[in-house]
Amino acid sequence: MSKETDELVDSITNIGKYLIKRVVDAAHDVEKRVEPSEKLTPSPVTDSVDFHIGEWRRFTEAGEAYQVVAPIKCVGDDWIMRIQLKDGSFAEYLLSRIRKNPPLQGADPF
Repeated sequence: MSKETDELVDSITNIGKYLIKRVVDAAHDVEKRVEPSEKLTPSPVTDSVDFHIGEWRRFTEAGEAYQVVAPIKCVGDDWIMRIQLKDGSFAEYLLSRIRKNPPLQGADPF
């Protein structure tokens, strides 16, 4: 196979691994839930993923825009994600950092 085909297969495989891990993590979260008691207790804070592949975000409120392209690999409890900068170049960025960056409002990031 060509290098491009190998890269495409690797990318699709990584996306599959990422999605499977998200499903398994969600299933574990459901297992951790308990039935409410008569005594009121505060609800636990959940750390939901608030982004989608293809979404445009900024490094800071006024920072450079980037697009979340694909998961690359799992590193502990985090993921290394491939992002595309507005100049067309690609970089790797941690999912935990992406969650902290503001999403762009509107379709055109430029």
